[in-house]
Amino acid sequence: MPFYERMLFRRLFLYIIVNYFKYLITMKLRIIILSFLFVFAGFSCLAEENDPETEQNNQETEQKDEPVTNSSAFTDDEIKAANTAADVSYLSDDEKEVILLCNLARLDGSRFAEAYVKPHLNGKTSSAIQSLYSDLSAVKNLPMYQPKKELCESAAYHAEDMGSSGRTGHTSTDGTSMGDRVWGYAPEAGAIAENCSYGYSEPLAIVIQLLVDEGLTPPGHRNSILSTKYNFIGVAIREHKSWRYNCVQDFSAN
Repeated sequence: MPFYERMLFRRLFLYIIVNYFKYLITMKLRIIILSFLFVFAGFSCLAEENDPETEQNNQETEQKDEPVTNSSAFTDDEIKAANTAADVSYLSDDEKEVILLCNLARLDGSRFAEAYVKPHLNGKTSSAIQSLYSDLSAVKNLPMYQPKKELCESAAYHAEDMGSSGRTGHTSTDGTSMGDRVWGYAPEAGAIAENCSYGYSEPLAIVIQLLVDEGLTPPGHRNSILSTKYNFIGVAIREHKSWRYNCVQDFSAN
């Protein structure tokens, strides 16, 4: 074989060998990178699943369809009287149920505790829970909250505002105070109050969270639900960027 042919053959051979190894190295790097991405993604999912707030929300979602309650605690007539939002068209079924549960607590606190609170908390106890049982034992035949469209509109605006921004609290993202917002929707409202719940979409979980009012002294959310100062209520449940869900309750005297 002539010299130049041998050189050409060697160059071709070296070219094939070099590119083959480049291919192997590239594939190896791809495998390493993909492995890293899968591990990282798995860690992210694990961190999300292990987050206490996420676990609470998952448990709440699983319990949504079958809340543990004593259906015989209240008569059909009592439930009908407490279900003041049954016929309104501007609330979802869950929002109507929030009002119903608040009204059942106002109708007979002791029965509400036995039928709803204790089964839901499933043996959990704290100073806040014990004080709730004490407060509920003194509640009997309070006037039923009536739904008010203007309050529902105010609550919906705030729930959507907080939900889309991921914020919490009573001040709107544009700086509007709670009072200016609520009175803007309902100028004749008189005395007003607002409850904000985060992390739950299921009505019973929302109401019990607000009634327990863990960590707050005095329990302002509980006091609003059981107050004799207010007669009307507005409710809105919306998705939340940071907490999955938020529920806003607006109350007024007029």
